[in-house]
Amino acid sequence: MKPERKFIPDYDNIYVVAAPPQRFKELAKEHMDGWDDLLFEHEVAYEMGLLVLTNNDWFGALLVRRAETQSLERDHWLGWSTYHQVERSPLVLEVLEYLPRWEACYRPDYGVRALQAAISRMAEMFELHYGYKPLLADCHMDPDGRMPDYFRGAGWILATEGNPEKLSSYWINELVPRASEIMTAKNLDKAYTAGTSRKLTGLLPISEHLLPSLRDAFKAIDDDRATNKKHPQHSILATIFLALLCGFHSVNGIVKFSRRLSVANAQMLGFKVDLNGCAIIPKYHTFYRVLGNLDRLQLSECFVRWVEVHEKELPRSLQFTGRVMRDALITFVKYLGRRHPQ
Repeated sequence: MKPERKFIPDYDNIYVVAAPPQRFKELAKEHMDGWDDLLFEHEVAYEMGLLVLTNNDWFGALLVRRAETQSLERDHWLGWSTYHQVERSPLVLEVLEYLPRWEACYRPDYGVRALQAAISRMAEMFELHYGYKPLLADCHMDPDGRMPDYFRGAGWILATEGNPEKLSSYWINELVPRASEIMTAKNLDKAYTAGTSRKLTGLLPISEHLLPSLRDAFKAIDDDRATNKKHPQHSILATIFLALLCGFHSVNGIVKFSRRLSVANAQMLGFKVDLNGCAIIPKYHTFYRVLGNLDRLQLSECFVRWVEVHEKELPRSLQFTGRVMRDALITFVKYLGRRHPQ
């Protein structure tokens, strides 16, 4: 795949093309000299691809989509309310993949310049295809390797401090001036309301299509409740783990999270619906009771197996070795230890 002639970028002649998935794959195949196989190595559900070109040679490529799952790092950085998380998350674009030319391995400035070019046109290109201008771009990545150097050099902000275990890091870039201020304002500027979500429920930490598999992962756990089995135990456990992954580390927080589930999501988790079309969600004492009668080792094993099976489908922020996933498991095990010592 290495080109025979020497690549020399023309910094005065850099341009960006963008397209939805089907058309972008055609563009990538046409211009990337076989390197598109590496770009699409991981099957990610992107909404737009950006290809950076110079003198008709490809310089870099990105895959992005609107933020569709919750990110604790994003929430901490913006400090926004739960309502704003739901309403304004489509104004954030997640960078799922970035691939600079292979020459960037020994010329890091190539990786930086290609990323800068893509970001400078990202909001404009997205508006052209989807009808509104996003405000922020963010990316979760492994801090090892050269990738963080490209993002740092391109002016992105590292919004998470590193840690000795070399876990995932979170980077953010404002696509318009004062983007963070606009995102967190009490009343959103009318220029950006076209990109808001009409959902009235909370964001999930994983994609909706994974909810049934998460629910089923806990069916192997014995239900020791002698009476009052109105709500399936595996549905309750799946809800608890979703709440933990969203940062709710108490029973009150878990109940609060469960109340925000949409009816469709609640049904996917196995909860019933009443005659008025409302989801029948467990009350505080039900969550508390279930937590007090579980084998924490068996529960952890079920969850770990589910993560291993669906690892490639999870958001990067939920890497199994990452802080969010680790904190959720530690909190859960500690809580069970207090409620049900072994």
